[in-house]
Amino acid sequence: MKIVDLAIVVTLACAASAHAADVKVVKKFDEWILIQHEDPMTDAKQCFLSYGKDKTITFNTDNTFRVNYAGRGGVTDFQYRFGKAAASEPMSVKDYEGSLIKIPALLVEVFDQPNLRVSGQKVIGGSIDLNVSLKGLKAGREAMAALCEVADLPSIKDDKRSWANWQVTAPQKQN
Repeated sequence: MKIVDLAIVVTLACAASAHAADVKVVKKFDEWILIQHEDPMTDAKQCFLSYGKDKTITFNTDNTFRVNYAGRGGVTDFQYRFGKAAASEPMSVKDYEGSLIKIPALLVEVFDQPNLRVSGQKVIGGSIDLNVSLKGLKAGREAMAALCEVADLPSIKDDKRSWANWQVTAPQKQN
């Protein structure tokens, strides 16, 4: 079995919130696999992109990356950066079990970056060091938006601040 085929099989197995018969692998976009399923309670279409090299990493319709550390030691805190941008401030994990890292994509320009780096500490000790390729994510998000409702993202094209400052610090609303 090829690695790609194995990744798709593993991704299907991980779509635990959906019934296996309702889960559909739509297409592979380089490192990312577009998954679609129907919510059994609402019949609404739901989509996400799964990172082919690590099934616990997803990109979701609310424009967040999620890294699940359930069963792998949990997470106390983490930092992230896209490409060569400055690193975020250290953040604490907010979910009940301390197992889900959520990283916002604040700008369209995120998808032009080569990678997402994540570092942090596990609850049981040990460190987290992830280097996630973003190759194919832009095309995958576009395909996901054609199938499911995806939140809009702003661009920095007309703003004077740099990409790095925008991604790490969300823009302030003007009064």
